[in-house]
Amino acid sequence: MKKTCLLLLLVFYIGSSPAWAQKVEITPFYGYQFGGGLDVVRGQLSIPSSGVYGFTFDVRVRDNAMVEFLYLRQDTELKFQSGGVGPKEELFDMAVEYYHGGGVLEFGEGQARPYVALGVGATRLAPKAEAIGSEWRFSASFGGGVKVFPSEHIGFRFEGRLLVPFWGSGFSIGCGGPGGCYTGVSGYATTLQGNVNGGLVIAF
Repeated sequence: MKKTCLLLLLVFYIGSSPAWAQKVEITPFYGYQFGGGLDVVRGQLSIPSSGVYGFTFDVRVRDNAMVEFLYLRQDTELKFQSGGVGPKEELFDMAVEYYHGGGVLEFGEGQARPYVALGVGATRLAPKAEAIGSEWRFSASFGGGVKVFPSEHIGFRFEGRLLVPFWGSGFSIGCGGPGGCYTGVSGYATTLQGNVNGGLVIAF
């Protein structure tokens, strides 16, 4: 009888352990990304809104803080508008990727925990065209949302995130076709992208 009571207490303790007791979280996610206009010498480049997917890998360092690696990818296209007016010309399909390291600060200890996230790293623009190479640039991100854990090891993460790539003086992507060529930026410039996403958290 004593052993049975101890076993029941152990099961109850494990079943009622808060989600923040877990040390690692992996969250694949999917969402929608928007923004990404950039003024250049001959007009304006823009990245149409489209779906975004990726994952986060988090390691807990304190009860309410985690170190995070973020990867996300947007498959979209690049458009050019000559002089900033008139119709936009589709140049080529491309992917936008973010590789960020940073941290997450959580608030509260219940099943639903709001949080904020910061990250820095690299952004890669990868044209899907043979004659055009990829561009890598420094970028930063800021996000916030909520994690909901109906059970100890499985939860849901809902987030909004602002992404800020920094395009330096060497930025340029060649082009061709009837619309002519566009050139890179002069000096430093930034562009903004944002997304909303949701994911499944696997905690262990």
